[in-house]
Amino acid sequence: MAKSWLAELTIRAKLTVISILTSIIAIVLAGVIIVTYDNYLYHTQKVGELTAQAKILAAGLSAPLEFNDQQAANDYLTPLSANPDIASGAVYKTNGVLFASYSRSSVNPPPSLAAAHGIKAEGNKLSIFWPVLQNQQTVGSVYLQASIEPLMTRIFRYSGIFFLAMLASLLITLPIAMRLHYAIANPVYARSLIEASIDPLVTINPKGEITDVNLATVKATGLEREALIGTDFSSYFTDPAKAGEIYLQVFNEGLITDFPLTIRHVDGKLIDVLYNAAVYKSERGNVLGVVAVARDVTAQKQAELEINRRTAELQAANKELEAFSYSVSHDLRAPLRAIDGFSAALLEDYSEGLDDTGKNHLNRVRSATQRMGDLIDDMLELSRIARVEMHHQTINLSEMVTSVLQELQKNDEQRKIDWYVQPDLLAEADARLMRIVFNNLLGNAWKYTSKQPNPFIEFGAIKGEDGITTYFVRDNGAGFDMTYAGKLFGAFQRLHTVAEFPGTGVGLATVQRIIHRHGGMVSGEGIPDQGATFYFTLTMPTTGVIL
Repeated sequence: MAKSWLAELTIRAKLTVISILTSIIAIVLAGVIIVTYDNYLYHTQKVGELTAQAKILAAGLSAPLEFNDQQAANDYLTPLSANPDIASGAVYKTNGVLFASYSRSSVNPPPSLAAAHGIKAEGNKLSIFWPVLQNQQTVGSVYLQASIEPLMTRIFRYSGIFFLAMLASLLITLPIAMRLHYAIANPVYARSLIEASIDPLVTINPKGEITDVNLATVKATGLEREALIGTDFSSYFTDPAKAGEIYLQVFNEGLITDFPLTIRHVDGKLIDVLYNAAVYKSERGNVLGVVAVARDVTAQKQAELEINRRTAELQAANKELEAFSYSVSHDLRAPLRAIDGFSAALLEDYSEGLDDTGKNHLNRVRSATQRMGDLIDDMLELSRIARVEMHHQTINLSEMVTSVLQELQKNDEQRKIDWYVQPDLLAEADARLMRIVFNNLLGNAWKYTSKQPNPFIEFGAIKGEDGITTYFVRDNGAGFDMTYAGKLFGAFQRLHTVAEFPGTGVGLATVQRIIHRHGGMVSGEGIPDQGATFYFTLTMPTTGVIL
């Protein structure tokens, strides 16, 4: 958590925080050292004072112990009351039995038996047993117990002193530190921002002189940073006057975006760039200069030129292909018409001389040539659809579908087909291309219901949760096996033989191409001998599963 908090601070704030923390740590560490050393000195001093007091007592108690003068021993202990630190005192015989004693209160009486000679510290008490000597012989012991100040009391006292010292130190050093940090952090922060840009970046003063650049600018101009700083910003472009415009415009408007310029490298190489620039200000709001970033668009321009060149080549190739297609179509139709015409003439003029087999052969020749003609027409239609210019308008799909069905009925009056068209279905689309779609979808429905006793065709629409409308054409005709659904929209792909249902296999491929040009999707589903449904949209879906 602390790391995250510190990471969010500015460089200036980080330096200030680090300075404060360093000062606090230094003062606390110094305080700990001082308190520790002072406690050591205090303890040593108390031991020395208590030892000296015990030695003085021991020097005067040898006679009372030798003559068993208990009153004299008590008289020697009585002056201990003058020292407030002495809690108790006692004199013991050589056998350790208490001989005389003094106690400031009943809470800390001296021990009833003497212990080994030495000094002992327990909590806030310091005690000593010291031998009483007579002619280098131990004739007894003297005992003293003194109170010492608790360590925590000393720590609290010093803490208050250190806190006041630390507060005074911060009040004095913080303003100085902030000024120093500002002077240090701002240039570091600015340099970090400048070098963070992968595009050429420069800062410019009000005179139009470069004040700083990044490594990308050095690479773009071929000059070192030191050589660029202090020079005129506009002198590194193919059009210095135009470069000066960007500077003046930024100062007048505060911001400029995508200003086109061309940088000239020292070796003569030109780099097309788009400059984005803005003024930068001091904390008081004074304009200090301009920061400008150049985005290299040389590759983009070259790509655009290449795209334009290839587009022109493609358009020329398409025109040549279209001309070739019409030429081939015309050249193919001529012999086909001749074959069909001569075959018809033979059947009409020489039918009496032909047996049934010969007539059948000629009829098959005519049927094949006519199918070939239809196939050529469908191929040309398919290729034209990809190039024809689209004109979007609001059209009534319901009226268009009804019109196509009426035409189909008119051309096949002997058939009786029921149909249902959902009324007033409107769409934004190309009317001519959509009529081709319905000619193919409804033509297929009409054709594939020819063997049904009660044929039925339906056109309607479903609005999905994503707001996209899906249109459908449904029939109860021959249907198809969904195993081969992937072949439905391929050119020249047929799921039924010509003997069953005539056709070229190009119709659904044409439908798919038109729907795709409208930004939509098309698909189909069917069940053999139960019918088929074809779905299409006229806008590309963004989410969900589209039929």
